[in-house]
Amino acid sequence: MIYKRILDVYSETAKDVVEKKTGGGTSITRVLCFSAPAGGVGVSSLAAACALHLAGQNHRVLYLNLERFGSAEEYFTGDGAFTMTDVIYALKSGKANFAMKLESCVRRDARGVCFFAPPKYVMDIMELTADDQVQLLRQLRMTNAYDDVVLDIDFSLDGGALSVYGEASTLVWVSDGSTTANEKTLRALDALRVLESRLPDSLERKLCLIYNKFSNKGGVTVPENTIRSLGGAPRFDHATTAQVLGKLAEKTFFDMIE
Repeated sequence: MIYKRILDVYSETAKDVVEKKTGGGTSITRVLCFSAPAGGVGVSSLAAACALHLAGQNHRVLYLNLERFGSAEEYFTGDGAFTMTDVIYALKSGKANFAMKLESCVRRDARGVCFFAPPKYVMDIMELTADDQVQLLRQLRMTNAYDDVVLDIDFSLDGGALSVYGEASTLVWVSDGSTTANEKTLRALDALRVLESRLPDSLERKLCLIYNKFSNKGGVTVPENTIRSLGGAPRFDHATTAQVLGKLAEKTFFDMIE
């Protein structure tokens, strides 16, 4: 805690040293972006479980929740004095050595997952523009502090969202296998195909699908020739959040994410 405090103070006056730390080379950090065209399918629990799964394989993992009303503390706990509010302020002000600021603000769960505590005020996260989110992801990659950044974000197909998706190594969509969720997923895919015709790079090639809360009785999968499916997990009834997270983290389909 003392180290974090000192680092925070030093970050306000220190020269940016990101390029020296990484040697100016290409970062190998993966950004795994979790979202879903349909609501209520458990995107956040699946993203948090993915982070926990990767941490269990000795990956350096950051779970980054940028949902408007999301909170990393629903899944992870760790000591720290700073929150996402401090990250946002440093990003927008451009005054601090941002790499140091990130290190001073990040917290670490006992299970190995790093995260930022939610902002002090919910409106703070809503002030993050798409350009801010892109800049944050690029800065995180440049630090080379993580093997994987698991991004948990609200779904959208506006221009700003597409630019954020462009920073991702993989786009992971989630469905529960219900007719409604699958139809929304397929409609979103059709829209993505139209929109990405204007983009320099293909987003569809980054796309994969994981089923969560899948029911063997009423659940169905989307046609195999539409979206690459990695597998699925059932609904865990009468289980606590921690128990659900533990069960999901055991799933091997996370190893299939490229």
